[in-house]
Amino acid sequence: MLLGRFFVGSGMGLGPPVASLYVAEVSPAFERGTYGSLIQIATCLGLMGALFVGIRAKDIVGWWRVCFWISIILSAVLAVLMEFCAESPHWLLKRGRTAETENEFEKLLGRSHFKSAINELSKSDRGDETESQIL
Repeated sequence: MLLGRFFVGSGMGLGPPVASLYVAEVSPAFERGTYGSLIQIATCLGLMGALFVGIRAKDIVGWWRVCFWISIILSAVLAVLMEFCAESPHWLLKRGRTAETENEFEKLLGRSHFKSAINELSKSDRGDETESQIL
């Protein structure tokens, strides 16, 4: 039981920051704040959902099994759907996989915006930002 609580606590502590980092890397700049906020809202709704499931399940004999299987099913769905997520273009570019970076940006942003996004990412990696962009 304690080991399970440790894993759940670790997941809740590490999940939102990692998800926010991923969203910041794959979303266009003009939508980044919205998507980042949705992660926090989804986290809070998930906690509330778990509370309501726990309240309803407490009257069932072996209630912890119900909560366990609900979390296992949701985790399996998440694991399957993660296969369809885009790779982080920033991570791919840092590894020198430029062709894959272009493909991921094209999938995420469309053909019209991916060249400018790659140029922006390359500049930020080299530290070429001008003072006017920083201010």
